[in-house]
Amino acid sequence: MTTVSVPSVVTTVQALPVVTSVSAPPVATTSSAVSTSVAPVANDTAAPAAPIVVVKQPQPMKPYTGQTSWKSYKEYFTRLALCNGWTTGVEKAQNLLIAMEGAAAETVRGLTADKDKDYDLIWENLSCRFGHIDEPERAKRRFDKKKQLESETIEVFKQGLRTVFREAWPTGNNKSKENDSMLQRRFIDGLSEPALQQFLRLHVRTDDFVTTAGKARQYMDAQEQAKITAISKKPNVRFAASDEPPPTVQMPPILDGLQKVIEAVLEKKPEVNVAETPEPGGTKKGKGGNRQPTSTLSEASTNTSAPATGSRNPPPPPPRGGNNDAPRRACDDTRMPPQNSN
Repeated sequence: MTTVSVPSVVTTVQALPVVTSVSAPPVATTSSAVSTSVAPVANDTAAPAAPIVVVKQPQPMKPYTGQTSWKSYKEYFTRLALCNGWTTGVEKAQNLLIAMEGAAAETVRGLTADKDKDYDLIWENLSCRFGHIDEPERAKRRFDKKKQLESETIEVFKQGLRTVFREAWPTGNNKSKENDSMLQRRFIDGLSEPALQQFLRLHVRTDDFVTTAGKARQYMDAQEQAKITAISKKPNVRFAASDEPPPTVQMPPILDGLQKVIEAVLEKKPEVNVAETPEPGGTKKGKGGNRQPTSTLSEASTNTSAPATGSRNPPPPPPRGGNNDAPRRACDDTRMPPQNSN
């Protein structure tokens, strides 16, 4: 009896992306004189790479109505054309005509975008409609009068000064010594803080415009930090609120008492009788010469409270009696003077 051993059969199948390995166990068979051997087989398959597709979406374009500077819009449109890949004058002119609205659309009405020179023609019409003939001169006057506003920061004022300088001197070089000195001088004179102006005039004599603006910003930051520190160190004063209600002044009792006092004074007001010393002959003599005779009884009773003017002697003091003495005093005052015997 003969035992024959058959080697194991290994088959490897490789595929992308699944790899499967199949291994058969050894098989033992009994044969008289047969021997079988199978060599391993390997199959490799590679999948092709997927293509890469890039989709570029154009940037949206802002419309132009003529209410803002046409130069600023031209700078914006130039950057937008570079971003969207508009290289030829025809493409730029076509997109520029689409962006016109309102008064700007009326200005370019009738213009076409068939040639490259049409792009420059559109900008010429916009400059004639929304620009100025002496625009550089106007920009120079604006540069000389440029001042920092209360709501402007150092950086905003610096950028605005640069913009006006480019409009006033389009072909000028900002890095030249003469132009840089001009920017620096206008920057210092246009600042709203007198203390900052004095500081820069003392410490930036040899610096350029950019360095001067940087030191101005550092100065303002230091001032703001000092204010914050001073506020934080200020003691907090708190007033304790009292739970008791404030005292109220009772006005009616006070008014009632005051009214009673006034009534009592009016009831006890003395009556003053006017009496003058008669002169011989039945006339009264005063500062103004001869006077009329004394008043009658009725007049004396009605004018007892008014003092006589121009009398020599002061009026007698009021009597201490009650109201019953008034008729007696009136009768005494109306007595006739004695007759002159001569």
